[in-house]
Amino acid sequence: MLSRSFATFVVFALAAATAPHASAGKLHNSPIIDLPGGEYSPSVMHDALDNKTRIWWCAENPVGLNEVISYQEIGANGSRTAPQIVLKANSTISGAPALAWEGNRVCDPTVVRGSWVYGGTTYTFAMYYTTEKPSLTLVDSNRIGLAFSNDGINWTKYAAAAVVDDGVSTPFYGTGAAVAWRAGSTAGHVRMVYLDVDINGNTRHWYREALDGINFGGPTARTQVSHNGLSVNGVAGISPWHPAIGIAPGIYQNGYYYYMAAVCETYGAEYGYAAKGVCVYRTAGDYGLFNGPWEKVLDPAHSRPFENQPGIHTDQWGAIATLPRISVSTGCSDDPYPGFWGMCVTDGTQ
Repeated sequence: MLSRSFATFVVFALAAATAPHASAGKLHNSPIIDLPGGEYSPSVMHDALDNKTRIWWCAENPVGLNEVISYQEIGANGSRTAPQIVLKANSTISGAPALAWEGNRVCDPTVVRGSWVYGGTTYTFAMYYTTEKPSLTLVDSNRIGLAFSNDGINWTKYAAAAVVDDGVSTPFYGTGAAVAWRAGSTAGHVRMVYLDVDINGNTRHWYREALDGINFGGPTARTQVSHNGLSVNGVAGISPWHPAIGIAPGIYQNGYYYYMAAVCETYGAEYGYAAKGVCVYRTAGDYGLFNGPWEKVLDPAHSRPFENQPGIHTDQWGAIATLPRISVSTGCSDDPYPGFWGMCVTDGTQ
């Protein structure tokens, strides 16, 4: 986030057969969600506990153009609530207590259900979001904050500190664009993969977990996620201009996998290397998450000329529940500038 080219769309993808694929399937276009301004980086939850689809995303605040987090829910009958802003940086809210670790923008939500106690109250939703260092300089030093809710709309921030902050001042990105999912050991156990771009411009993804959803530990507690098998324009690696990914576990044909959505096609210098298309990959279990290889299972939809910032449709725990069907939301536009991005929905069956 917050260095726009690194704003995240979390993507989850749904699975494939257990045998190796000779060729990848293809995502297909579905209806486009057009909203005013820049709308991207969605967290889409199909919540079986109340049969609602909940969508949180990063949006341009009409006042001041600070990034905020918006929300909409879709009922079982297809009815939609009006989009509303549900989270802002405290520095932009009159009378809100200052948070020493939070900047002027919030973005890249990832939301899961569970049970967490904070300030004497039990909460059933946790949101992890990106915010930048509170500074007037161009150094981003992004970090990951946390908020709790019982309805997905009214949020209480964990005020003590950012929950993940690798602590390196960098003109590139820092730490952010998390994707979280619930683990089964305790009601508050959360696992997370997030983006880190260091002071040298190296793009990496890291895994951490917290039994209480809060204490993820320092940099020594992280494990690097493999990029083995990923490609951009047919060349091995991950896009240095659009490195945000979506990731989630899923069980298919008695196999346990991780699925990733990542930018796999970009334009040239004339468009600032803007993202052209998002692919979906999978790898087998925890070993594959850290070592690969990733296998491409779905090619881009090309729903608009620019596809980026993907976010997957998951269940309330952040896992994939619709295999073999895969639904992915992406930022999409006819213009590479983030302020013109809308959100497109694509799906496919591998």
